[in-house]
Amino acid sequence: MKISIKIDRSIISSLRRRQLQIDRRTRSLDLGLRRSLYKGYGLEFEDYREYTAGDSIKHIDWKVYGRTEKLYLKLFSEERRTVIAVVLDLSRSMFFSEEKISHAFNIAVGLSALALLNRDKVYLRLGERAFTFDQFNHLLTKFSMIQLEAGFKGFDQLSLENLPRDPSKVFVISDFFEELDTVRKNFSIISRKQFDICAIQILDKSELHPDFAKWSFVKDLENERELPVNKALEREYSKNLVNHIKTLKKLAFLYKIRFVSHSTNDDLANFFLKKLLKEKVLR
Repeated sequence: MKISIKIDRSIISSLRRRQLQIDRRTRSLDLGLRRSLYKGYGLEFEDYREYTAGDSIKHIDWKVYGRTEKLYLKLFSEERRTVIAVVLDLSRSMFFSEEKISHAFNIAVGLSALALLNRDKVYLRLGERAFTFDQFNHLLTKFSMIQLEAGFKGFDQLSLENLPRDPSKVFVISDFFEELDTVRKNFSIISRKQFDICAIQILDKSELHPDFAKWSFVKDLENERELPVNKALEREYSKNLVNHIKTLKKLAFLYKIRFVSHSTNDDLANFFLKKLLKEKVLR
């Protein structure tokens, strides 16, 4: 299945005065807008360290010397460019509807655009294809129109392999329609990397509230199985979906992963400017 999608530029325009909330310091060597873990003689006071032979006397704090009779240097933190990784699941279930994959893609591009507007670097993975960007205009040119194709790999094989070294924030966008043991395993692997991670679950409105009266059969998009529609299936579907989402949230909490959900019932502007602000993903 292939679908052509356009960027919603109105969403990107609305994000120009926002910033991503990063819950850890960056180790990047490129100058930018983020606080760095590296200490030196940069922009803003951070800490002291004791003077050693060969250090410049320019940054000795003589007031501290007057109180302690010991020489200490002022250390400053520099502003650095962070690397923001955005990973979009392109498994079959993500193509449940054109609206679902369009929302997912525009969230991925919106987060990437926001990072670039903040002078961060972006690693964007669409299924098995990976792109890197360091300029906003390059992103818009590349994805003014794109054709996305469903693959067989879901979140299990999407994982976070081949990410750039030590990204400051990672967004994983998926419906997470995997076996819960698989999600648990991958959340555990991701959490051990100690990334600042945000999992964004995308669901179509018809997945949340299906109109079973329209169908005689339903198909599992991941394994191609067809199931006859009846009252028992309707009850089981609703119960399983609610339990699946509850467990996803519990697993995310357990592994310290921020979990945000989005339905195609909600418009994208509301998702970015209300939900992500409320969840402190943006500021």
